[in-house]
Amino acid sequence: TVTSAAYAGGTLTLLDGSTTVATLRLSGNYAGATFITAPTATTGVTQIQVQEVTPSTISPSDDFEAHGLSDVLIQNTSGAVVLGELGTNGQEAYAQVSGLGPGWSFHGSGDFVGSGARDYLIENTNGAVDVGQVAGGQTTYSQVAALGPEWRFRETGDFMGDGKSDFLIENTGGAVVVGEIVGGRAQYTPVAALGPEWTFVGSGDFLGDAKDQFLIQNTKGAVVVGEVSGGRTTYTQVGALGREWRFVEAGQFLGDAKTDFLIENTSGAVVVGEVAGGRTTYTQVGGLGPEWSFVGAGDYSGTGTDSYLIENTNGAILTGTVVAGHAQYIQVGALGPEWRFHG
Repeated sequence: TVTSAAYAGGTLTLLDGSTTVATLRLSGNYAGATFITAPTATTGVTQIQVQEVTPSTISPSDDFEAHGLSDVLIQNTSGAVVLGELGTNGQEAYAQVSGLGPGWSFHGSGDFVGSGARDYLIENTNGAVDVGQVAGGQTTYSQVAALGPEWRFRETGDFMGDGKSDFLIENTGGAVVVGEIVGGRAQYTPVAALGPEWTFVGSGDFLGDAKDQFLIQNTKGAVVVGEVSGGRTTYTQVGALGREWRFVEAGQFLGDAKTDFLIENTSGAVVVGEVAGGRTTYTQVGGLGPEWSFVGAGDYSGTGTDSYLIENTNGAILTGTVVAGHAQYIQVGALGPEWRFHG
């Protein structure tokens, strides 16, 4: 008999009271979801129905239209903001959703307002911070904050573990603050202070505990995961890298419901880093020439595993998907030099 189910870190545990009956490993991120068990005994066999009742919590990264696929957000030099969706034929389909003047900068994406779709965060040169929500092929902007020139956006993610995305900002004095949008305005919580030797290099659920952490690296090469809890940040060093390595993307490249990070060597080697047990395991998955640039990551094909997006100097756009420890590439489109990727 199964009376309840609990999810944490990619594992669904089936319980009879307080006794574990079975554990199931799930692909995708079900953080914040509610699982309902409906056991029915038939000839000694228990049938279990698990119903996911909060679909917004498992939306892929950069799923701006809440359709179960990651989109790409691009902008041209004229200011046009366009969403691109990977079609079933392996080609991108584009639709303009907005236009922005030269005073605006993009600072990441996430479900900041809890709508179930991804929003994007932009900042004006006057300090105004707006959230852009895409619906029906159009973008609606809402100002949620204003920041002085001493603040810089660093990362976005669900750092507070409440199923909504937050943004992380740092001031020139090293103070690190989490911003949460509540009731249409940003509320701030100081969570850390860092010296100038530290650089933010990514964010995601690297520890597999259904919350996002941020990844930082110091000038000596130490790689550290920072996790916010109770208004404080706990740091765990998970590795060290030489200067020949640079961080390029973060995503669920191995399909195990945890975030991995992607690094590239000056020689072109592309490596996936996975944190487990407080240490990082590295797997080389491919190599790229200097004509390629990393421009994004997400579940563009709806498989439950993230791919990374790369662009050639000739404009060709490819997805790279890790299969059995090796990257497989598919060209999905091409863009002219007047376009830039955001998100």
